[in-house]
Amino acid sequence: MNLLDTAPAYGDSEERLGRLLDGTRDRWVLCTKAGESFDGRRSRHDFTSRALRGSVEASLRRLRTDYLDVVLIHSDGRDVDILRQSDALETLDALKRAGKIRASGFSHKTEAGGRLALSRCDVLMSALSFTDRRQIDVVRDAGEHGVGVLVKKALDSGRAPPESLGYVAGRPGVSSVVVGTVDPAHLEVDIAAAGFGQERPA
Repeated sequence: MNLLDTAPAYGDSEERLGRLLDGTRDRWVLCTKAGESFDGRRSRHDFTSRALRGSVEASLRRLRTDYLDVVLIHSDGRDVDILRQSDALETLDALKRAGKIRASGFSHKTEAGGRLALSRCDVLMSALSFTDRRQIDVVRDAGEHGVGVLVKKALDSGRAPPESLGYVAGRPGVSSVVVGTVDPAHLEVDIAAAGFGQERPA
């Protein structure tokens, strides 16, 4: 386990990680997002180039690093509109060329958005679980096109059975499964359930 997923919209997550990882940056793959912020009461979305650049610069400061491994556009659900009517991905590409980020991508909520982003991203963040397989074809196709896939909601917000983690981790195209917890013991159970360190199903 070496990938940490965060976002400006996750409260003070970036600041806390920045303090905790001080001096150990090279051990971790840091993934954050841009396009959504949270003021303590409600989320705001802004996909303009200026807002995205400002978001990435703020994330760099909060995480106490000079580069981010992955930055994803944090969709508000209007996936296709964001991809077609903004220059969000182009802005991330410019930040890649500037050395601020290493890989860019899109955290999508719809199959249409995932498919549209697939040919333009290094990484997709897709929802997939044993009980919710709506994005399974997008995940498979992303893998076939060399696009990394970070799976979110592998437990379907608590509705999926425990074996969902192992199921998701073994799907073609899946690069990593993002699992949230506040209990280290629970995390150990999740890692074992996903079958990491064991031979995974085809």
